[in-house]
Amino acid sequence: MLFHTERSSERCLDALRKGLVELAWVAITPDVHRLEQRPVIGLDWVPAVHRDDPLAAEPALSLADLPRTQLIRPPADASSGRQVDERLGLGHALVPAVPGVTSRPDPLCLIPVRGLVPLKVGWAARQWSALSPSAHAFADTVIAHLDARGGTAEEREAS
Repeated sequence: MLFHTERSSERCLDALRKGLVELAWVAITPDVHRLEQRPVIGLDWVPAVHRDDPLAAEPALSLADLPRTQLIRPPADASSGRQVDERLGLGHALVPAVPGVTSRPDPLCLIPVRGLVPLKVGWAARQWSALSPSAHAFADTVIAHLDARGGTAEEREAS
């Protein structure tokens, strides 16, 4: 199995359509044509701030707190950037949390935001049933690892 990286879900989906890859980890989006998607986990949106920023003292933020932030946004042409725009309409953006990272990586503070729907991420393929055995095994291993770290079964059942 070969690995190929891209900088956005859209580019990963294009690589799938062109037959360059058989499996891709992407932000799940409803407007995908000719591809199958399998949501695996929902990533909470978190602002990442420097530990010296006044927001770093906050245990969590609400949607009402977001207008007072100055967040760096994902690219507007990325699926995660479009989803933030659709959900918030504020012109600000958040970053998805990394699964399993619960501590605050120095010098950053990751602040939970209550009230935002998590970003669903998961696998995309041209046809799930046509994946090679090694691609199936890899996808299943990632899912099992995420299940062991906090559970993704609810995310899959909710989709």
